[in-house]
Amino acid sequence: MTGGGYWASGGYLNLTQTEFSGNEAQTGSGGGLYGYQVTFTTVQTKWIDNHAGTQANSGVMANPITGGAISFEAVTSMMNYTSFSHNSVHSGSPALQPAYGGAVYAIHGTNIYWSVQAQQNSASSAGGGFFFYDCTSINYYAEVVNNTAGEGGGYVIDDATFIVYNASVQYNVATAGQGGALLSNDSSLIIYNATMESNVAMTNGGAAAVYLDTSTLVSTNVSYVNNISGGGARLDIVCLDSSTNLYDTPPEAFPVVDCQHQCDVMVVYDGHQKQLCSQAEPPSKEPHFKSKIV
Repeated sequence: MTGGGYWASGGYLNLTQTEFSGNEAQTGSGGGLYGYQVTFTTVQTKWIDNHAGTQANSGVMANPITGGAISFEAVTSMMNYTSFSHNSVHSGSPALQPAYGGAVYAIHGTNIYWSVQAQQNSASSAGGGFFFYDCTSINYYAEVVNNTAGEGGGYVIDDATFIVYNASVQYNVATAGQGGALLSNDSSLIIYNATMESNVAMTNGGAAAVYLDTSTLVSTNVSYVNNISGGGARLDIVCLDSSTNLYDTPPEAFPVVDCQHQCDVMVVYDGHQKQLCSQAEPPSKEPHFKSKIV
């Protein structure tokens, strides 16, 4: 079953001062809502304790289970003053199906979020808070706190364009891989006026804040504070075959960057530029995260 609380296809869906809670898509996606080719708007809406994939396992490898609260395909969505808490997406046991997007999963669409909160959501595979795939997503005033996933505890951005202004991304955890706060694959990211603090990647040498795989990141006035890798060391950014430009990052919150393969990191602070690293010879470590749907 897909769309535990509501299923929408085509047309328009508008929600105002609404609460979706305690819904389940036991063998499918979208614990609270599944939307396909719909224009969706929401204002002052709460999504609490919705779950997808609680009994999802057919015994064979299948397409991902997506969206603990919401799963969107080819949707234009606009959310205002909306919160997500204690939602989850899991793929059963044994876990043959990937499970993406503890709060929201969106593919092939456009997503504009204003003052959206995601707290204590989880995904067994990737994207504890949000998973954006092959789409454009713009977040204003985001709070993404205490979310958990195998990889990408707060966000996963895959083959997408992602822009976030004025964000607090804190205390998120990647339990089995990279990107405690955010994992990016084949994507373009702009992060402006944000705090990346106390995120954790449990893997030794994992990127506790941001993991970039073949991606570009422009980071302006972003504080990277106390992000911890599984080995106990601070490691904010791992940059794999990617380009990163860090602007106006204060020295007391300066990111620690691990460059892998061909990677360029340029730091610009107070008008001064510094080439942080450029490594042409690839080490043995290979990228391991691919979320393509089969």
